[in-house]
Amino acid sequence: MDNYKNGVKSNKKKRKWIYVCIGIVIICVGALTFIVYKKNIDNNPQITKCIKKVKYSASTTGKEEPKVAAAPTNNPVRNIPPFLDKFGWTIVEFKKIEDEEIPSTFEVKEDELPYGVIWAYNNELSKVVGLDFSPYKGKKVKNYTIGIKNKSFDDQINVCNIIIYEDKIIGAWIGNNAFSENVLCQGISMTIDKLAPKLCKSSYRENINEKFKNSNQQEILKNYIDAINKKDYKLAYYLLDFEGQIEKCITGEKNISDKIFAEEKIEMLTFEKNPNFQGNIWVNEENEEMQLESFIVYAKVRSKGEKEEAYRYCNVEFMKRGSKPWKIRFISMGV
Repeated sequence: MDNYKNGVKSNKKKRKWIYVCIGIVIICVGALTFIVYKKNIDNNPQITKCIKKVKYSASTTGKEEPKVAAAPTNNPVRNIPPFLDKFGWTIVEFKKIEDEEIPSTFEVKEDELPYGVIWAYNNELSKVVGLDFSPYKGKKVKNYTIGIKNKSFDDQINVCNIIIYEDKIIGAWIGNNAFSENVLCQGISMTIDKLAPKLCKSSYRENINEKFKNSNQQEILKNYIDAINKKDYKLAYYLLDFEGQIEKCITGEKNISDKIFAEEKIEMLTFEKNPNFQGNIWVNEENEEMQLESFIVYAKVRSKGEKEEAYRYCNVEFMKRGSKPWKIRFISMGV
């Protein structure tokens, strides 16, 4: 009987130790699983990006104010939320970060696209909030594109650009491009129209202006088309108004080349005034009379990389500045 009791006690002790061992194993496995899971999250950029986006996004439910996640102390991004907060703006999301180089000069050489004008204009916008990045010409910077909103503007989401050199905010403006209005506080009187002539001085441009000073809109377009067909892209470029030239900067090219022109061959078939456009005449701050006209053009076009030509209706806008010749401001190639 004693042997039986001793056997039972021994079995109970064994079961007790087995339970303890199983518990220890479960705890270890759980801890190891957590460590591996945490490591995978930290090393996965997609997950990290998603988490950040959730933290920076405004809540879609309830009436709580959106909360901005605290940036790491060694990250220049930490300076952005308090900077925007001074003007009543809240971050919705960080859209993208680009490595850029501020031009060494804002002046534009004869065969260059007017990136300098865009940077100069954005610097004028930036000065509105007390930031002037002209001392940083030639420096490599980070360009943060950020979605923001402000209760004063009915929570409409705007796009803001913040320029950071090392850990310092050196520039800021609102808008997708150089034509957008800066609403960080007040607008400015400096415009592309004022900056471009000062920064894009060119003897070639002056010769073109003299040559075509008496040409009408149809003659300007005909010379533009002839230049495209002959691959004289420099002439085609200088028959564009400043705004038309600045639009070419979206191609990513730095210099005037065939790459910024999508059409390889154009034949103008008809040229008629746009019946839905009444024309526009005004006087700018430089006391120049400005004229804007629109025409509908039917053309046969072959784009680069295409074998066959297509017939298209195109909307062509022309701009005339004072005594200077008509220039092409905008061409919309229809279908």
